[in-house]
Amino acid sequence: MEERTHYDVLGVPETATRDQIRAAYRKLVLKYHPDRSGTKATTDLFVEIVEAYSVLSNPTRRANYDAVLRIRREQRESARRVQPPPEAPKPESSPPPRERTASPSETERRCAVQLNEAMAAFSRGRLDRAEAIVRQVLRADYRIALAHAILGDILRERGDVKGAETHYAYAIQFDPHNPTYQRRYYGMHPHRQSSQSRGRAADRSVLPMLVAAAITLFCLGYIVFAKEPAAGLPAFVGTWTVGLLVMLFLNGVAMGAALSLTEAVDSCDVVMRTTTGRLSRAAALGIVAVVNFWAAAVLYLLLSIIQDTFTPTLTRVLALVGLLTSCYSVAAAMGEVISWSQTLLWGGNVVYLGVLGGWIVADAFREP
Repeated sequence: MEERTHYDVLGVPETATRDQIRAAYRKLVLKYHPDRSGTKATTDLFVEIVEAYSVLSNPTRRANYDAVLRIRREQRESARRVQPPPEAPKPESSPPPRERTASPSETERRCAVQLNEAMAAFSRGRLDRAEAIVRQVLRADYRIALAHAILGDILRERGDVKGAETHYAYAIQFDPHNPTYQRRYYGMHPHRQSSQSRGRAADRSVLPMLVAAAITLFCLGYIVFAKEPAAGLPAFVGTWTVGLLVMLFLNGVAMGAALSLTEAVDSCDVVMRTTTGRLSRAAALGIVAVVNFWAAAVLYLLLSIIQDTFTPTLTRVLALVGLLTSCYSVAAAMGEVISWSQTLLWGGNVVYLGVLGGWIVADAFREP
C-alpha cells in the first residue's frame, strides 16, 4: 500500500498548478480549522494540510519532494520486479554448508575502499572507470549516499544534467541533513523550476546583460581609438593601456554575473569542487587559464574529445571568453596602438578572471 502523499492530503493531482493547490488548501482550512471542530482527528488532519501546503506551495521544496516520491516509487517497483516466486518445499536433507558472507563492517570497508578508488579515478579524468566502480558499490548497497553523490558528479561532468540531479536527490534521501548534497542538488541548472521562477531570474538578469553589452561595446571602441600605451608594462603586453586592463576585467565580471543570474551555468561551487571537497577538473583548468587562457581551452578540448565529456557549464564559459577575446583582437587590428596579437594571446586571461569573479559574486543572489 502506497503512503499518503501531500497531494493526497490536499486532494489535488501531482500536476496541479500553484493556484489549484492554493484553492484546495483554503477550502480544506475552512473545513478542518480547529476553531470549527476541535476533535483530535480534525486537528491532526489540519496539521497535515498545513504541512502539505508549506511544501507544495514552494517551487523548490515541491521539486525536491517530487524527486523523493519518484525515487521511492522506483524502489518499490524495482523490489516488486526482483521478488522471487515462492519455492516448492524441498525434501528434508542435511543442510548444505553455509557460505561465508561478508559482515556489515567488511562490506562497509570494502565499499569505502572502492569509493576512494573511484574518487581517485574521477580526479584523473577516468570517468568510465570511476562510474563502473561507483555502480558496483551501489549494487552492493544502494543506500550509500556518498556513492550517489559521486555518481552525480560523474554524470554532471558528462553533461547528463537529469541523471546528475536524480542521483543528488538519492544522496539527499539517504543523508537528508548533509548540506553538501543539498548544495549540489540545488546548484544544478534548475530546469525543474517553475516558469514564474524562471521569469524572475530573467528579470534580474536584464541589468547585468545590458551592462555587459555596454562595457563590451565601450571596450571595443576604446581598443580601436586608444592613443598611448601604458608605461612599465611587461613586453608581452607592452602596447596595452591601464584602461584596457580595467575594462577587460570589468567586462568579464559583467559577463560572469549575467551567466550566473540567467542560470546559463551551474553554481561555481558545484563546478569547481567535487562532492568530497576535492578540486574538480574545471578548477584545475581554471588555474591553467590564469596563466594562459588559450592553453586551458586547448587542454579542455583535447581532454573532452579523448574522454568524450563536454561539461556544459565549462564549455559555455570558455566559449564566451574565447569569443570576447577574439572580438577584442579584431578591434585591436583596426586600431593603431594596441597590438592585436598581444590582445588575442593574453586578453583572455584578464577576461577569464573577471568572469570567474562575477560568477562567484552573482551566485550569492541566485535563488536556491
